[in-house]
Amino acid sequence: MARTPRRLVAYYRRSPRKAGLPNRRLFAHYATITMADTAAPKLSPINVLIDATLVIAAFALFFWLAMPHVPSEDPRQIALWSAFCSSCMSGVFWIAWQMLKAVYRHQRAAARASE
Repeated sequence: MARTPRRLVAYYRRSPRKAGLPNRRLFAHYATITMADTAAPKLSPINVLIDATLVIAAFALFFWLAMPHVPSEDPRQIALWSAFCSSCMSGVFWIAWQMLKAVYRHQRAAARASE
């Protein structure tokens, strides 16, 4: 059985402060934003239409890209499994798009607040 080097054991026994971690609260830059400051997300027909158009376009792209990778000769099976795969990837695309919009909104609000 191999022995653990003493320096490695000593490193893991040190307290977090001695290990070089900063002595401040994590995520302190979020302390200035309270729940009262956050506004409800803006839901308008234009935003829904843009989101739906982007997700449908992503679905079509993923469907087209997934078709050659389905190991079948039956066109119905190829379409079925490509649709299943594309729906999952489109859901991930939708979540990523929503996160991108939220980050962009937050950065714009932070830039306005700092002016």
